[in-house]
Amino acid sequence: MANKVIDLHGISYAVKEKEIIKNVSFSVEDGDTFALIGENGSGKSTLIDIILKDIKPNSGTVSIKGEHNGKILDIGVVYDKLPLFPMLKVSEIINFFSGLQGKDPTVVEESGLIEIFGINPIMDSMIKNLSQGEGQRLSLLLAVLHNPSLLVLDEAFANLDPLVIERIWPYLKGGHRTVFYTAHNWKIVEKYATKVAFLWHGALLGEPRTPEGWLSSLPGKRKITISSANEVPEYGRKPSYEYDGQHIYFVESEKDINDLNINTHNYSYSNVELVDAYLYNIYAVK
Repeated sequence: MANKVIDLHGISYAVKEKEIIKNVSFSVEDGDTFALIGENGSGKSTLIDIILKDIKPNSGTVSIKGEHNGKILDIGVVYDKLPLFPMLKVSEIINFFSGLQGKDPTVVEESGLIEIFGINPIMDSMIKNLSQGEGQRLSLLLAVLHNPSLLVLDEAFANLDPLVIERIWPYLKGGHRTVFYTAHNWKIVEKYATKVAFLWHGALLGEPRTPEGWLSSLPGKRKITISSANEVPEYGRKPSYEYDGQHIYFVESEKDINDLNINTHNYSYSNVELVDAYLYNIYAVK
């Protein structure tokens, strides 16, 4: 049985009687790449703050592997807002973090990580002058300098090109490293996550599953999407879910299109995606 690196049980958190996190329980096991997905305001960043002991929940327990006297050891963190010193140069902040970890900055430069994370062109830039993408790459580099066994990332990929993510991912994962992260990019989650949890208004939508597990839980492997603006007469059955002016029907194959009795050519037919599992669990038509 795999060891639990992060274990949450019955976590609830409220501010002035407004519930932000509602009875959340799950575990992240050793070696997992665990993605927490939810719309803005769903409580993702708050839950990460609770995991990192930056805020205390109203109820429930959090345990982290390697925690000692209230301090979480052997961990790398990237917050959604970069807490870096704006008046320092990139080279200076790398030297500072290297010193904190007892590493020789020269060894860090010779390791190749600065080149892989695309830091070379900005080494003499001040932190305050970095673009969002440059700041994200720097923060990710700093998070793995000491080769932690656990990495916690809050929207760390938001401003990064997919090709950049593909290049740096092997070094973020670090072999068997456990990674817990939030993201808005569904394609990144489908590609890299071994387990996914959906958060909606502070509550989990079912138990965490693999991306494949979420997709197989849907009523069909393909989907037909029709805009409600078409004002098409009644189809053969109700849509599987409705979202943002779209009617989505889950089907098994293209032959099912005829069964819907569609009276328009303005529709799309495609494979189901992870976002469909999330939206179906919220907006399913009963």
